[in-house]
Amino acid sequence: MYWSHLNLKEDEARLTVNLLTGKVVYKTFELDMMPARLALYAFFAIEKKRCTKHVDTCGTCTDCFIDIHAIYAKQEELTELYRKLSGSHPIEEMSDTGITSLSSDNFNMYKGKIKSDLLRRYGPYSLKDLEISSIGKRPNTRYGIRMDKGKIEIVY
Repeated sequence: MYWSHLNLKEDEARLTVNLLTGKVVYKTFELDMMPARLALYAFFAIEKKRCTKHVDTCGTCTDCFIDIHAIYAKQEELTELYRKLSGSHPIEEMSDTGITSLSSDNFNMYKGKIKSDLLRRYGPYSLKDLEISSIGKRPNTRYGIRMDKGKIEIVY
């Protein structure tokens, strides 16, 4: 049936972050994402997949959410993701004020642009599972993706 791809059940809704093609795929819809944004989004998807807590569903669990200091502590990992996505540019030639040297301001800017990309492509209903969400109040804010880790795939 022509409309069948639009009527997938929520439990069939899978998220794929493909670092080889530079795309985010949710259900059957692809989203091209700029390398810096995709690096940050992939970073959070990887954090989600690393969570060792065993729960039936991740929907209400936020144990894998991390604060800004933990993100800063993993800057090298984020920079490496970006390097892989950006291709041939030597890391020394890249900006030292963007994704390779996160500050609170540019983290929030990237997070906002990722949210806009996801909203534009997948709509407001899907956004709650897909966006980089925040919980807690400053200075104890933590960030992560709410989608169930079993429904996320990372392609390297």
